[in-house]
Amino acid sequence: MKKLKILLMLLALGSLTACASQKTVPIENQQEIAISDSKNNDSQFLKLDSEVNIFYFAYGSNMSTSRMLQRCGEDNFLDLGQAKLADYDFYFYGRGYANIKEKASQEVEGVLFRISDTCLRALDQVEGYPNVYQRRIVKVNFDQKNILAQVYLVENDQTFAQPSEEYYQVVLSGAEEHGLSAAYLAKIKALFN
Repeated sequence: MKKLKILLMLLALGSLTACASQKTVPIENQQEIAISDSKNNDSQFLKLDSEVNIFYFAYGSNMSTSRMLQRCGEDNFLDLGQAKLADYDFYFYGRGYANIKEKASQEVEGVLFRISDTCLRALDQVEGYPNVYQRRIVKVNFDQKNILAQVYLVENDQTFAQPSEEYYQVVLSGAEEHGLSAAYLAKIKALFN
């Protein structure tokens, strides 16, 4: 019931489009997430410390619902479905975990979640924030709307490595679970083989 109420709140916001003036913003410098209606440029601001208004874009093992349940608990996130991040590329970096980096004309497919502050703090711990992964706000396309969402990434990384079989399977199963495109699944598979 709680998840249904949250989904209804999201739908009630209407046509969501993110302000696109910046591709990424360090989370420390961002106190609010801006969501604007592209038809009239009105903006609403949703506080980051709100329990229901944190958008999170997952592209690696956190695409798996079972992984998110383990990390955040059932009442701390809502799976909104497929989303895409333009002008970024997916790869497995030197430690064998998922990462993304800016790359023109590429696209990262993933999953958009609405998470609580409790879930965000739990993800911070498992992602090694801020020492391993950093948190940034990026513009993702969800249901033909642009939304500003938080994402974890290792910045300025140029390393590549093959992931472990176990980690690869979690990433792949999360992508399949959410119906990411066949071409994108093939890309993930090619990075492992």
